[in-house]
Amino acid sequence: MSDAERGVIERERKYRLSDTGAGRLRARLERDGRAVRSERQETIVLRDRASRLEKGAYLRFRTVGGRSQLTLKGPKHEVGKDKWRVEHTLGLADGPALELLAAMGFEPGTRYVKDTAIFVFRTVVVSVDRLAGVGRFCEIETDELEKDLDAVAEALDLRDEDLERRGYPRIAQSAQERVGARS
Repeated sequence: MSDAERGVIERERKYRLSDTGAGRLRARLERDGRAVRSERQETIVLRDRASRLEKGAYLRFRTVGGRSQLTLKGPKHEVGKDKWRVEHTLGLADGPALELLAAMGFEPGTRYVKDTAIFVFRTVVVSVDRLAGVGRFCEIETDELEKDLDAVAEALDLRDEDLERRGYPRIAQSAQERVGARS
C-alpha cells in the first residue's frame, strides 16, 4: 500500500496560551526555530447525515488564501498527552464543492477561523494560533508516532496544566454553543 493510500499520520498536542504567552512563544520560535508561513484558515466541519464514515472520523473543508482542500480525518487515537489520526487531504479546484458534498449527504456543521503562524522547531511543526472569538493556542505536530514531544514542550516552556485535549472543531463548537445560550 502506498503512502497516498495509507494517508498521513498527524500526531499532535495543543496548549492554551495567554496573549502574553503567545507573544513570548512566537518571539522564541522566530529566534530559535524556522518560520514556515502565516495564514488564515477558514474551516467548515462537515456532518455526515448518512453515517457513512467510520465512527470518530469526519470531513474538513478548509480554505487558505483562496485555495480549498478537503481532508478526511480518521478516528482519533490517544497516546499519553497526544492524539493522532490518519488523514487524507486533497486540493480542490474551483467549483461548487460544498454543494456537491451536500448532495452526497455531508452538510456544513461547525465553522471557525484560525490565524496561525507556523514554525519548525527541533524537526517538529509548532504553530501559534488564534482561534477567532475563543483564544490563543500552541500546537505541536509531527508525523512520527515515536517523536519525543515532551522534550519539545519542555524546551518551549509549555506546561501540562495548559494542555487542551479537545480539537479545534470541539473548542469552536463549545464556544458557539455558549454564545447561543446567552442570546
